[in-house]
Amino acid sequence: MNITVKKQPKSLVSLSIEVPWEDVQPYLKRAAKEYGEKTSVPGFRRGQVPYEVIEKRLGIEALLDLALETLVSHTYVQALKTHKLETVGAPKVDVKARTPRQPVQYEAVVAMLPEVKLGSLEKLSVKKAAVAVTDEDVEKLMKDLQRMRATEREVSEPAAKGHKVTVSYRLSQDKVPLEGSSATDTDIVLGETQVLPGFSESLIGMKAGEEKTFPVRFPDTWSRKDLAGRTVNVELSLKKVAVIDLPAVDDAFAASVGTFATAQELKDKMRENIRLEKEETEERRVGSVAVEAVVKTSTFGEIPEILISAEIDRMVEDVTREVTHYGVSFVDWLKKLNKTREALRKEFEPQAVERVRASLALRALAQEQEIVPEEKELLEEVQKILQQAGGNPEAQERIRTHAFHDYLKNQIVTRKTVEWLKSKIVE
Repeated sequence: MNITVKKQPKSLVSLSIEVPWEDVQPYLKRAAKEYGEKTSVPGFRRGQVPYEVIEKRLGIEALLDLALETLVSHTYVQALKTHKLETVGAPKVDVKARTPRQPVQYEAVVAMLPEVKLGSLEKLSVKKAAVAVTDEDVEKLMKDLQRMRATEREVSEPAAKGHKVTVSYRLSQDKVPLEGSSATDTDIVLGETQVLPGFSESLIGMKAGEEKTFPVRFPDTWSRKDLAGRTVNVELSLKKVAVIDLPAVDDAFAASVGTFATAQELKDKMRENIRLEKEETEERRVGSVAVEAVVKTSTFGEIPEILISAEIDRMVEDVTREVTHYGVSFVDWLKKLNKTREALRKEFEPQAVERVRASLALRALAQEQEIVPEEKELLEEVQKILQQAGGNPEAQERIRTHAFHDYLKNQIVTRKTVEWLKSKIVE
């Protein structure tokens, strides 16, 4: 097999591959065998049809057509291994010659992983911040627990800070309602929930059954570009005012939360949980900063578009999952932001490039330090995910596939590489 490799712009490479006719023969025989297993040929049992009979029945050109896909697939992989090429995505294949009893010739153009030259780690340093848990941290979490067990009393008194109110409203400008800017029976805790700038403050003093119209101005940096910097009118009706009664923090409350004998024991446990959460957050932060430092000191070849596009796809999928989790469709979310999918992808591109650079740098670092996943680590990860999947048969089947195991191996290597990096440059 003759292979000619030529580098092209934008991290692409072309492979001109010529397969001698004698090397084509096994693929013809394989194609004939598969045809004989699927098709009835008079006088022969399926799977027992001689090659010569099938060649005569179909013709050598038709048989070559059947063999071509497997031939190209196998010889392309062989060519990559021969020249030790690290590629990304599927190749674009153009068959140049496929004449019977002559060499098969084709060209495959594919994206290459860009070259990465890592900088020195000697002068890199990342400082880990000390973690402290304040009384305010504990009180805030305790307040959240109290709210989860709070009761509500509907009252006729004017709405005040801390009251929970139920409202319906719509935004308008010049008496024309703004599309996608209304809500019905929305609950708001005054002083805590801020739907719009100055919204909560405008409700203080109102009673159930009252209506009110007032202006609000959106900041120039407001997420919805169609509203940013504009002053609009809010037409609002207040449906209900309720007082939130929080339970007292005592030993009985602690027992209702879990297996705690006293309120102090509950507070101590909460303090410990907050400390662990802050430590985990700080570990993630220093890990990210350490990777960013490596990226800044490294040089990269031209990153192929396929890598950037794939990363943008993942970012869009993450956003889609997040907004649908809150009961909003991705399409409606885009409408509220006055954005198209294409505009969002363009907005994500700079961040996607940086994320790809980080992945490439970590990959190069893992190769340099010979960081690999241990079989035990993979098995433990698989078992943990299988337990999370519960009795879902489709999820369990997917988790056991080679593709998913390869994904897990990459995750393990990335995690181990970040930990190795932190051990070298984090103080």
